[in-house]
Amino acid sequence: MTFPSNWHIHTSYLIIGIVLALGGYIGVHSWIQEHDARLLAQQQEKISETVVKNLQQQIADRDAGAKQAQAVIVKVVHDTKTPEQAAQNLPQVVTAPLPVPVVTQPSGDWLVPKADVLPIFTQLADDKICRSQLDTTTKDLSDTKAIVVQKDAEITVLKKPKGFWGRLKTTTKDIGIGLGIGFALGHKF
Repeated sequence: MTFPSNWHIHTSYLIIGIVLALGGYIGVHSWIQEHDARLLAQQQEKISETVVKNLQQQIADRDAGAKQAQAVIVKVVHDTKTPEQAAQNLPQVVTAPLPVPVVTQPSGDWLVPKADVLPIFTQLADDKICRSQLDTTTKDLSDTKAIVVQKDAEITVLKKPKGFWGRLKTTTKDIGIGLGIGFALGHKF
């Protein structure tokens, strides 16, 4: 079989055509991947926004309930000025109800009934544990808020869609690489 004298030209056109088709395929494929990724990101963003709004509402409701409960205790503590008032108001600030009321003696000392000693001790021990946990949780919350601020900044940057020129640059780069490989292979054969 003999080849025509201009078979190199036909082969070059064939290689250029293949390279252009491959470059076009790569460009379209990269655009479709980017489009699909953007749609998925938008869908995830909507889901995340809904979850965040629900969590924010739960936090607001919990904070409001805690403020009301704390306001009652703060008022009792503020209004308690004497040991007699403290003995009388003790059931309002102790978590577990006291079996027998604490009695103030004529000397001003308290008489804590034996039945009340264990509940008061348990309450004081729980308070100490809670204070330790509150300190740790407060510090963790502060660090978590700092992390959220950083992640929000990242998300803001990622939310910015690639403009037309950015997509064109990426696609052109992919096609250029394909053409370079095609020309390199074309000159070797």
